[in-house]
Amino acid sequence: MGNIMQKHRVCLTRWFVCFLSLPAILLSAPPAYGFAGGDGSPENPYQVETAEHLDMVREHLDAHFIQVADMNLNVAPWDKEAG
Repeated sequence: MGNIMQKHRVCLTRWFVCFLSLPAILLSAPPAYGFAGGDGSPENPYQVETAEHLDMVREHLDAHFIQVADMNLNVAPWDKEAG
């Protein structure tokens, strides 16, 4: 009987630790809103890495951005003549 109680106690302890850690994990990750990283502030601008990220810039005109990769916009749907 003692062995079963000990297993349940260990299980409950692990669950409790995970439960308490969840808010810290969620609050430590800055919202990137689909960008490669950043939070849009001057100190930590959104990272624009793809053509899709570049397209999303227009939805966040009050934020700060940095381009972190080369992008090829010479393909569909960005260039209606190609692709």
